Amino acid sequence: MKRRLICILLMIAAVFILAPGVSAEGTDELLARSGAENLYAGDAAESFFAEHDISFSQPEGIMGLTPGVLFRALWQSLTDSIGAPLRLLILLLTVSVLSALVSGTGDTVRDRSLSDLLGLISVLVCVASITGSVGACFRIAADTLETGGTFMLAYVPVFATITAAGGGVVTAASYQMILLSAAELAVQIASELLLPLLQMALAVAVVDSINPSVHLTGLLTVLKKTAAWALGLMVAVFGGLLSVQGMFGASADSAGAKATKFMISSCVPVVGNAVSDAYNTVRGSVGVLRGGIGAVGLAAVALTVLPPILLLFAYRLSFFLAGTAAELLDAKPIHRLCRNVETILSVAVGTVVWFSVLFLIATALMILLLGGG
Repeated sequence: MKRRLICILLMIAAVFILAPGVSAEGTDELLARSGAENLYAGDAAESFFAEHDISFSQPEGIMGLTPGVLFRALWQSLTDSIGAPLRLLILLLTVSVLSALVSGTGDTVRDRSLSDLLGLISVLVCVASITGSVGACFRIAADTLETGGTFMLAYVPVFATITAAGGGVVTAASYQMILLSAAELAVQIASELLLPLLQMALAVAVVDSINPSVHLTGLLTVLKKTAAWALGLMVAVFGGLLSVQGMFGASADSAGAKATKFMISSCVPVVGNAVSDAYNTVRGSVGVLRGGIGAVGLAAVALTVLPPILLLFAYRLSFFLAGTAAELLDAKPIHRLCRNVETILSVAVGTVVWFSVLFLIATALMILLLGGG
C-alpha cells in the first residue's frame, strides 16, 4: 500500500513538473516536422521579415509588427515604383494635347484626310508608348497570382498539420482540401489563361481605338463582367464551402476535445484531472503556435500581393486621368484607348484581388474558429 501511494505521488509530480517542458519541446518539434522552416514567401516578404526579425520558425516576432510599420513598407514600395505610371501619364497627356491641336487645324487644312491621318498617327504613338507598360502590368498580375498560389500550395499543408496536431483534425482537412484546390486553380489561371486573355483583349482595344468604324468596346465590357461574375462565383463557392465545413469541423473538433478530456479524467485513476489539465496545456500551446504561423502566413500573402496591386492601381489611375483629359480635349481615339486599357487592367487587378482575399479570409477564419486551441 505504501509503495503504491509513493508511485501515485511520483506520477502527480511528473505531470505538474514535466507538462510545461513537454509542451514547449513538443511545439518546437511540431514546428520542425511541419516544414514551416522551409517556407519561402517571396523576395519582398522575406526581405521585410528579415528586417523585422519575423520568420516561420520564430512566429512570435509577428507580435512586434504594427499597422504603421506595414503601411510604411507599402508606401515605400509604391514610391519606389510610381515613376513609371507617372511618366506614362505625362506622355499620354502630351500626345492628347498635340492631337487636340492637330484636330483643331482641321478646318484650315484643305485635305480633310490629312487631318485624319495626323489623328491616326497620334493614336499609333500612344499605342507604341503604352504597349511595353501594359505588357509589364500583365506580367506583374500573372506573376503575382502564380507566386501567391505557389506559396499557398506550400503553406496550406503546414498550417493544416499544426491545426490537426492541436485537435482540429476535421477543420484542418476541410481547410487543406479547399485551399489547395483554390491555390492550384490560381496557379493554372496565372500560367495558362490570364496572360493570353489579357493580350487578346489589348489587341481588341487597339483595333477599337484605331478604326472608328469598328466598335469593339462591348466585347471588353462583356469580358469585364464575365470575369467579375466568374471570380465572384468561385470565391462564393470556395468561401461558402470553407465557412460551412469550417464551422461544422470546429464543432466536431470541440466535441472530440471535450470527450477526450472526459475520458482522461474519468479513466485515469487519481491523476486523471491533472492529466486532463496537462492535455489542455498542450492544446493551448499548439493553439498559440497555430495563431503565430497563421499570422505570419497572412502577413506573407499581404506583402506578396499588395505592392503589385498598388502598382496596378497606379497604372489604372494614370489611364483614367489620361482618358478624362483626352475626353475634355475631344481626342476621341485616345479617350477610347485609355478607357479600354483601364477596363482590361481592372480584370487583371480583380483576379489578383479576389484570390488574395480568399486566401486571407480562409486562414483568418480558421484561426478565429479554433481560437487558442
